[in-house]
Amino acid sequence: MFRPQNHRLWVLCASLLFLGAPPSGAFAGCLKKAQSAQSQAQASESWQALLERDRRISFTPRTEHDARKRLLEPDLADSERATVLMALGCARPEALREVSSLSAVAEAGKGILREAAILAMGELGVGVVAKLESLLEDPNADARAAAMLALLRSGRKSARSRVDAIAEGSGPDADLARDLLVGVLAPEASQPSEVGKTLFNLRWAAAQRFGLVDGITWQQRSLDRLLARRAFLDGVVLHASATRLELGVADHLMAALIHHQSFASLRAVTRSMPEDLARAIASGLVVPEGPAAWIVILNEIESAGLEARSLELLQLSLAEPGISVRTTNLLVRAGLADAVMGLEDGWNDMTPTDRMRALDAWARLGRVSMLGLLERFEGDSSSQVRASLQITRARLGDILALDALKDVLLDPEHHAFGAYLKAALRTPGEAPIKGLLRRVLPDLEGEDRLSAATGLGLEGDREAREVLATELRKRAPGDWPEGARGVRAVQALRGEAAGLYLDLFVKHFPVEGNIDLNVELALAMLDAKASDALPWLRTAVWNGPFDRSVLASLLVTRVLSIHGLRDELLHPPLNAGEGDFRRVGYALGEWGGLEEVQWLKVQRGLLTNQPVLQGAVLGAFGKRTH
Repeated sequence: MFRPQNHRLWVLCASLLFLGAPPSGAFAGCLKKAQSAQSQAQASESWQALLERDRRISFTPRTEHDARKRLLEPDLADSERATVLMALGCARPEALREVSSLSAVAEAGKGILREAAILAMGELGVGVVAKLESLLEDPNADARAAAMLALLRSGRKSARSRVDAIAEGSGPDADLARDLLVGVLAPEASQPSEVGKTLFNLRWAAAQRFGLVDGITWQQRSLDRLLARRAFLDGVVLHASATRLELGVADHLMAALIHHQSFASLRAVTRSMPEDLARAIASGLVVPEGPAAWIVILNEIESAGLEARSLELLQLSLAEPGISVRTTNLLVRAGLADAVMGLEDGWNDMTPTDRMRALDAWARLGRVSMLGLLERFEGDSSSQVRASLQITRARLGDILALDALKDVLLDPEHHAFGAYLKAALRTPGEAPIKGLLRRVLPDLEGEDRLSAATGLGLEGDREAREVLATELRKRAPGDWPEGARGVRAVQALRGEAAGLYLDLFVKHFPVEGNIDLNVELALAMLDAKASDALPWLRTAVWNGPFDRSVLASLLVTRVLSIHGLRDELLHPPLNAGEGDFRRVGYALGEWGGLEEVQWLKVQRGLLTNQPVLQGAVLGAFGKRTH
């Protein structure tokens, strides 16, 4: 927000511009001054926000224990190690024994690690002054700045006097020393500084990881916010229920879709009963709400390999604008070779992504005669499409194309490697791509290594899954690959082997601000039948809507058997109402049958007119009609 004087500057500039032929130099000078004032105002607001955020954090006696445990883990990234060092400093007085290790990093460390160690010593405050004073003479300006701020925050009068002396002089650090003194003595009047930003960002990261924000752990705070989002609970409960269709599940899933169409309900019904979804759409009972809904359906068909069961759905989607090429690709996967007839006529109107889908469809035909058609598309403007052309030729048996593909894909230093890798990862399970990716994987680093391991892991490659898990274990909690890449990484580790990677799922859950990724992490924990899934399952059990609650109750029985659902009724939330008891009772009757009705009758003298027993009787009767 502009301050009044900044607003007047902009008005003056506007008048110079519109009220007649100002000298260009005058206008430029005025504009520059106004922009500078705006920039300073924005920087000041951002700085005050940092200070306000810092007031929300605190640390506990567990901080040192958890930070030291994390420090012992191998292959920590520098950013994570810096956060750990700050946590050790903030854990005073519990972390006094860490003075020597912090001092060693402050002396010999580099970059952010050195700055973090110096600043952490200031937070610790005891036994650090002599070392910090010696760093005031360091040739590195960042180290001197961190030492000055650390001395001021140590709370020692003698330490502050050293910074006072620097501020009163005319040396290169005098201006910064004066600003830092103001920041400590009168924070509201302080000015932004790079070392100050580094300190407050490290303290925030340390609190998120090892301390408290607003009096609770960051993980609990994030989980509370996540559980308030319907999209999360719908995504987990409906999709997890759809993976195994006990009697009655299909009815609840279809009812959930009809009552509230969402990406989660569309995904679950597509996964569990694509044939029924096609009939519901054809009859008008379900109307997908726009192109985005159809994309959800096609995504689920492809990821679950449901092409053969989804022919009616795919035929319906052909009429939808913008997705015909993708639908054609899926029809070819389902075995309908004739679906590609005339596909090449729309090449010029296709997006690069659709062109690659078209190339994949032609490759799946396995017809050598298609090589002649591909000549029409040489020289495409997209590097990934050109790479896909070469891959398609190799898949169709072109020896020269295969040799060229090997030259690029087995050489991470090749100038075209990035485009070829991205193109290859669209179909990582196809020959000869899978073999080449397995050969090059040990030579890859960073994001390329993660992407290749994810692609192969999705195809069931155990060694690739181990590579992926190893890379992800090096990352700080919450530092999971972003977007679709992150979702695919979880999916590569899910399934029957999910238990092997449960530590990863628990460590990174929840990821701030990413519903889709959190849904996948939660589903992975359910795959492993982990008790860590119970908090959000419990939330879904005791909160509507009806069908999701009943399905969440089923998931509780999958993790803990029917005894887990009994325990929910014996220990309900304090705010549970009559409708909640009747609904959860219904779930107990539906999933446990009349045996559970008998169990209820002997618990705490429950009478037949009580809501929970009424619900259980209805649920048990309903089960007999499925």
